[in-house]
Amino acid sequence: MQKKSIREALWQAAANIDKLFAHSIEPWRFELNPNKNNDGLKDRRVLYAPMEYAERILPVKLIVKEFLDQSAGAKLYSIEAIDFDLN
Repeated sequence: MQKKSIREALWQAAANIDKLFAHSIEPWRFELNPNKNNDGLKDRRVLYAPMEYAERILPVKLIVKEFLDQSAGAKLYSIEAIDFDLN
């Protein structure tokens, strides 16, 4: 996929974030990396969801950070549309 297409796929993922969360899975859990600054973090969750784009199904990776402060709750940290070719 071209660079422009990847950017458009990312915009589509952001526009449909609620639907992606509803269809996401969390295939495994990661421990917080002790070598990184985890101040205030309770957990970091990595989720994957399928998204149709340009007549293909692209996996979308979502990272959510959960904070110890309950008023902060959980926040979306990143969205990544994963491009791959099986040629």
